Amino acid sequence: MSDKNDEAVEIVELQKTVQQKNECIDNRNRTLREQEKLMENVEKDRDLYKREFERAAKIIDELRISVKDDEQKLIDSGKELERIAVKDVLGMGRAWSIADILSKLCNAAEILLNKKDYDGDGWEEIGEAVSHGRLCMSSVDEWLQRGE
Repeated sequence: MSDKNDEAVEIVELQKTVQQKNECIDNRNRTLREQEKLMENVEKDRDLYKREFERAAKIIDELRISVKDDEQKLIDSGKELERIAVKDVLGMGRAWSIADILSKLCNAAEILLNKKDYDGDGWEEIGEAVSHGRLCMSSVDEWLQRGE
């Protein structure tokens, strides 16, 4: 009987071993299924991140273009404000602008020097002032013409 008991014990132990191996296989299969699901999620996430990255890159490119456009508008506005300020300082739009006054003074000085033959104190400086005055008027006129 001891042989039958030994065989019965051996069978029970084999059944336990088979059951343990089956549980291991089930666990391994469950783990594999979970890993497959994880891999599917990783693929979905990767595609999602790739689309989001591409979308973000497109937005950044659009912003760069917009910033360049805005920068150019600011530069143009600054130039226009500068022109307005200079015109205001020069008295443009008033009855007597600085350019008008300078022109009249240059004409008067030329009359004094050339027609009235003035040769008193500072006549050389007056002549030089006329030359510089005409040069300044020319530069201002040129600058105003470029912007209009």
